[in-house]
Amino acid sequence: MKKIILISITTLLLTSCSYLERTYNKYFQPTSFETTTSDEINQVSIEEQTPTIEISSQSDGIEEPKKELTQENFYLSDSGVMYLSELLKQERSSNIVREEQYKKTDIPYELYTTETMLIKGIPANNFKILSAPLKSDFLIDLKGDTLTFNSSYQGEYTIELFKDLEYVATLKIKNILKYKLDNGKLYDIILDSFTKKKTDLLIKSSQLYLYSIPENIRQKEITFMVLGVINSTSNAEVFNNKVKFLKENYILNEEEKIKLLNLEKANNNTRVFIVDSYYLVYDKNTPKLNEVVKDYIKQRETPTANEINFLIAMYEDKKSDDIANYLAAFYFKSGDIAKANYYNKNGIDLDKSTKIVKTLDLSKNKAEGEKNQTEIITPVSEEKIQEVASEKDFKAGIEAYKRRSYNEALIFLDKADNQAYNNSTINYYRGLSYYYLKNYSSAIDNLEKVDISKENISEIYYYLGVSYNLLDNKEKAKEYLEKSKEANPTSTWGRRSSIYLLKI
Repeated sequence: MKKIILISITTLLLTSCSYLERTYNKYFQPTSFETTTSDEINQVSIEEQTPTIEISSQSDGIEEPKKELTQENFYLSDSGVMYLSELLKQERSSNIVREEQYKKTDIPYELYTTETMLIKGIPANNFKILSAPLKSDFLIDLKGDTLTFNSSYQGEYTIELFKDLEYVATLKIKNILKYKLDNGKLYDIILDSFTKKKTDLLIKSSQLYLYSIPENIRQKEITFMVLGVINSTSNAEVFNNKVKFLKENYILNEEEKIKLLNLEKANNNTRVFIVDSYYLVYDKNTPKLNEVVKDYIKQRETPTANEINFLIAMYEDKKSDDIANYLAAFYFKSGDIAKANYYNKNGIDLDKSTKIVKTLDLSKNKAEGEKNQTEIITPVSEEKIQEVASEKDFKAGIEAYKRRSYNEALIFLDKADNQAYNNSTINYYRGLSYYYLKNYSSAIDNLEKVDISKENISEIYYYLGVSYNLLDNKEKAKEYLEKSKEANPTSTWGRRSSIYLLKI
């Protein structure tokens, strides 16, 4: 009985596949990275219908050469783009899992972009992503001894494995689009759909282009094309994803940031438009953007804390009356009379002498028959206000560092440093920020200024050693790594220094 059921199911699957093949045969031509027989292609097709694909790397103790995955040529046209988009969507929803056993090798593990890979037997409990086609929009997770990988974007992903903090190995994963596309033809379809305002075709063709060659320099240009023709009312998910993609994967210039901010404002579906924190890192080198951000903030009566901090930073740089008046009114309404006095330039019903007199409405006292009370406040000195602002910049810098937003961290830390606020700790975080931005010379300049009696000596020496090594100064590198090891040989940084010395 079981055999009869299995035969029936197999026949049904083959019939369905034959129908699809007849219907869309004009789009496909089989190809591969190596010479592949028709029997092998059929075998791959059968495997792809299976929810889990187990890969065995050994047979009778003898290692077998690993076959590269095949691709199929796909003929592109407007209708072909629409069909392939749906086909990939269906294949992705099938949740096919490809399982492999970990093996220390330089040969990349391969899977299709519609699959999830599980690599079992990983001899590590931590990892670091060294390279990926995109900075985001992929999944890499390590739980127990199993590493899970999933991404819709074609390309190679390089991962370093660690046991605690000790380096174990580097593994590579090659993510392959099952269908080989003519990207020149696909780009022509994108341009044509943009010109003719074929919104659905533009969305799908641009997404296929991103799946196929995510690192292509045209991706930013194409993303702005999509944002230029869609709106967040009918395509909210697409709009938000495209905005997120630009912010996370590219360093936008001033004009591009203004364009993106204006698009967000134009597509804002809420009654109140709040400027995203992405734009609220004040930079005096982007004056046009600063003015746009300022104008959007000033349209609101109740700005966010981040928006107010942006205006404060802009005011400290420009000393413009319109910002001062806005801040004075904001703080006056908030009941912060000291700050209102500091920013008041054109008299918002405030006494401009050495004292401010304000009539307070004390509702709880009204119930007891006390209607009003007069409060006399001495203005806070400018030095004290600057000290408070500097402390805020310092804390904002550390928060940005912890979020791994290193450029943002440097902006806040530099502002705090101008007020001589906690210089040693500023140099520490600024040095590490430069290190992770691969600006090793600046990292060294800052880390060498840290008061090592107050900070983690072994850690600082480690980063100095690695930075010098990456600048090809082996002598200095060994000197600092030895210092790190000697300062605290059993610490994390002492052990890492010992390991790193073996590599030099």
